Amino acid sequence: MKKVCMTAVCLALYAASCMGQIRANDGLAKLCEVYRHATSVLNNVKTASESSNALDSLALLLRNNKENPAIREALNWSYNTCPNEQRNAYEQALKGQAEMKDAIKRLAMSGALQSEKIGTAVNQFAKTFAIRDLVYDERVGNEGAPAETKQARDKRMKWWRDGKFGMFIHYGLYSGLAGEFQGKEYEGCVEWIQMQSGADFDTYKKEAIPRFNPSSGKAEEWVKLAKEAGCTYTVLTSRHHEGFNMFETPSYSFNVKQVKGIDIVKEYSEACKKHSMKAGYYFSLLDWNHPDYDPSGSGISYPAGNYKAQQEGKREFGHHDRYKKYLSDIFGELLNNYKVDLVWWDFSQPKFQGDYAWGATRLMKQLFDKYPNAIQNNRLYHSDNHLSEGGIKVTPVWKGDYSTAEHHIPAKGIDGDWEACQTLNGTWGYSAGNKHWKTVKDLVHQLIDVVSRGGNFLLNIGPMPDGSIPEESVRLFRGIGKWMKVNGEAIYETRANPFDVEFPWGRVTRKGDNTLYLLIYQLPESGEINIPCKFNGKAAATMLKNKKKVTLRQSEKDCVISLKGMPMDEIATVVKLKGNWESLIK
Repeated sequence: MKKVCMTAVCLALYAASCMGQIRANDGLAKLCEVYRHATSVLNNVKTASESSNALDSLALLLRNNKENPAIREALNWSYNTCPNEQRNAYEQALKGQAEMKDAIKRLAMSGALQSEKIGTAVNQFAKTFAIRDLVYDERVGNEGAPAETKQARDKRMKWWRDGKFGMFIHYGLYSGLAGEFQGKEYEGCVEWIQMQSGADFDTYKKEAIPRFNPSSGKAEEWVKLAKEAGCTYTVLTSRHHEGFNMFETPSYSFNVKQVKGIDIVKEYSEACKKHSMKAGYYFSLLDWNHPDYDPSGSGISYPAGNYKAQQEGKREFGHHDRYKKYLSDIFGELLNNYKVDLVWWDFSQPKFQGDYAWGATRLMKQLFDKYPNAIQNNRLYHSDNHLSEGGIKVTPVWKGDYSTAEHHIPAKGIDGDWEACQTLNGTWGYSAGNKHWKTVKDLVHQLIDVVSRGGNFLLNIGPMPDGSIPEESVRLFRGIGKWMKVNGEAIYETRANPFDVEFPWGRVTRKGDNTLYLLIYQLPESGEINIPCKFNGKAAATMLKNKKKVTLRQSEKDCVISLKGMPMDEIATVVKLKGNWESLIK
């Protein structure tokens, strides 16, 4: 009898288990329906005003499905615990969830989720139907990073937010070519010269390697110049699109140590440590020369010569899973051998990004497991910020700590943490024939514009074939440093102009609750500056350059700063206002 009972119990448990599997499998199918419906709703939102309309549809989906026992059971599975016979259904559900998340990301980037109410509702919906192993998280930060509180994130980001000014350093094989390949000069961004010329891998190596002659000690010169200019961090190209690693990579021979006998990243890392400089690393996700990189899925420009070599049977492409492992391997070698404060990823496109393209979550996890306080930009995922003049809105649901506007300064900044990266002469890599140098005044104004709009400024140098810095680059950075030495107080540790309008005479930054900085480009003929604020109690106005007090008077509609007869800086004069102020802009 006992045996029979035990058998019955076992059969019942087995039946329940089978029923659970069937129900969970049914739940996966229902989840896919939820994802498809939600994705459709989200994709139909084109403007911020339409976001609230989508909430009704999401709320109805939530009410109808969140208590569904089949769905709840399916959500208890992970990829590892899912029975083999259900793997295909699980993978389809993962794909559906990823598509829904992409739709959410698009809205985040467009600014349509700026409303806290809307953002919270969308986040809650995504979390309710989150499958394990690819969990949508409301936390601030990155999928590959541990969850962190706002306080923890603020602490991690503080040095970067306060630092404001960095040096970008583009140095690689392309530097040796100096903008010329096989007798033809190229204009524009000459670090793309392999793509511009269409050269295949072998032809490019044969031409570029002999002309690239890095010398020991040059990396320290870069860091010292950055220090002199007032930069608080630097970002070096550890590898660019040509696939040449500027550090020793035992897993792959196409690196500077094996080819030239010098480890550039090692010298750079040591120089940053010596001079107390935060060390950042640009890391290209593309690779025009790796045999496993698959250019067909990315839609990204690729040297025509490589396609020809493939057609002729000289090369084989398309093993992209192996390529993603390669990225992870060499990134791990970078992390294990050098101190990393910041990673500047590059490149993604709308249909080629994230885990699918690069194994993004794995790369992020590698970074934060090794350096939990590191910072990274958002280009493991696609961002329009470097292409748009409109100032794309970025919310914390995006992947990465900050976004970068490339070759332009958004007129109204970008919501969240952001930077603008600029060149001295229109090209990132060294070009011997390029003489289109900007002026110190132009560059300081760009720095001020960026900081007053809430961003950081990353300004590039392109060292010559041996690593020396072009003379004009040195002159420009030193010129910026001269101005910063006097006026840096108005840049470092400041935040954006609090008035939400820009003034014809210049820009405004603030520090804390009681200090404003007026950065004056052009003094009005009246000799007076009008600020739409009032001071409660005592207030003082002082010129940073000579510490002279400036006359300040209060009217009903503004505060008037008189600079009549005061010596003005030809680049930008800074006046410091200190006191308990409040805006008069309604």
